[in-house]
Amino acid sequence: MNKRHRQPQSTTIAFWNANGLSTKKTELEEFVQRHQLDAVLIDETHLRASNRLILPNFRVYRTDRENARGGGTAILVKSTAVTVNLATGPVKLVAAYKAPNRQLLEDDLCEIFDTRGAVILAGDLNAKHPSWNLRQTNASGTCLRRLADDLHLLVDATAEPTIYPHNGQPDVLIMKDVAQFHQLTVLNELSSDHNPVLLQLGQAAPEDEEPRMRNTMSWPAFADHLSAHIGPITAIGGSIELEAAVRSHGARIRQRTVRNQHLACHRRQGLHPQGSPRPDTGEEPARKIMAENVKPG
Repeated sequence: MNKRHRQPQSTTIAFWNANGLSTKKTELEEFVQRHQLDAVLIDETHLRASNRLILPNFRVYRTDRENARGGGTAILVKSTAVTVNLATGPVKLVAAYKAPNRQLLEDDLCEIFDTRGAVILAGDLNAKHPSWNLRQTNASGTCLRRLADDLHLLVDATAEPTIYPHNGQPDVLIMKDVAQFHQLTVLNELSSDHNPVLLQLGQAAPEDEEPRMRNTMSWPAFADHLSAHIGPITAIGGSIELEAAVRSHGARIRQRTVRNQHLACHRRQGLHPQGSPRPDTGEEPARKIMAENVKPG
């Protein structure tokens, strides 16, 4: 009888520019065990075919650069499966590296992401753009931004540097059709001019030392608040009633806004017309509603 395998509820992946891996295998193995990783994406391995790369309980997929110095990538995946299985299904993993003096090629990325199913690409692409926490922009970053828009890709990077002493952030994460929540964390570990980045998916995100308070909103109380401050909300039975309600409430909101702005101008000038009520900002009723109806879950 075939057994159905449960999909993991969380996945932890690291990506790292090793700047040469041949002398760092022992610390890599300790790093993988310490963080209980499901996969590792490594670029700039600098390995040749004669260099062995073995990690207990992991399958190793590598691409060595034989015709030039440097370069090389490797993907290490737990030997329980060839592909990593997320709670939403299998995902294709890609480790990538692009030298700073080379242009990012759209055709290469299209070939990787123009496929069905989820894809995670991570590595040192030297692609800079403000969209992923970088202050500068270069040609590769502009290219990646355009491609992300066209193919509906999520591009992310850490807010803190991953390379020293340059204090840069050349390492990026690109995901396609990965519906799970993700978190990136830079770790000050391993011997390289690049720090490794931990990618945590799903329930792998670390728990706070103190339990978080989950708030729930009382929507009936919110409706009562709206009725009290912008007027009663009548029942809507069709498109005509909906349009009429939108126009009516829109006019009331505009009137309230203009009135409050007028009174605010008087206050800034040190004036307050006698007999005119103070502007209702809604802050006190909002605080009351939150205090009475928002309960820790």
